[in-house]
Amino acid sequence: MTWHRDFPNYGMFTQRGDIAVHRMVTCITSQITDGRLRRVELEGRIKQGCAWVAEQGHQEVYDTEPQCDIQDAINRACLREGWQRVSRWDW
Repeated sequence: MTWHRDFPNYGMFTQRGDIAVHRMVTCITSQITDGRLRRVELEGRIKQGCAWVAEQGHQEVYDTEPQCDIQDAINRACLREGWQRVSRWDW
């Protein structure tokens, strides 16, 4: 597989790790924008998504850089919806 430089980089150790995190972030942000996820459920959903990424063999999802990148990506969707920002310390 060819890796594209414009693909989001989440600070994971491998391309597969970045893909897994991007899949998780895309799922959560689409649930935010189409109304399937309420704000009170968000931190739990992120925690669940990170656990899924870790189960795929990418434990580094809990490192600082990926957590900050996940936080930033999800906060963009939150701000578009008028929601309060999330903090990586809340999940």
